[in-house]
Amino acid sequence: MVIAAEDDVDRWLARAGHDELIDPYGESGVLLRRVGGAAGAVSAPAEQTSWLASASGTGAVVLDRALTDGRFVVVLANVDGSPDLAAGVQAATRIPDLTPLGVALLVGGVIAALAALALIYAGASRRGAL
Repeated sequence: MVIAAEDDVDRWLARAGHDELIDPYGESGVLLRRVGGAAGAVSAPAEQTSWLASASGTGAVVLDRALTDGRFVVVLANVDGSPDLAAGVQAATRIPDLTPLGVALLVGGVIAALAALALIYAGASRRGAL
């Protein structure tokens, strides 16, 4: 399993058919799209020097990488680059703490609500004075 820039993976897989994940939540399960014809062998992933992170093994394998701006992909491949891979995958991501954003939105909402109440009160007061 590797994480790499999308362009690097596209070059590595350019001459081999492979599957791309289209929809992990499809109506009939995971939806894959075959790209480049029949699945074919590629060079061994370990021979590539452009991977940002990699991990391999049997059982549960964890791959952790902090990413910056850009387009990245996760690739599952056999160690020798041969086709026909079977794997069960669970993925997760960490997002930054959004507490400051939530507080700012809450404060903005309270201010907007108070302004609306003030306008309603001012409008009602004027109407009563007529």
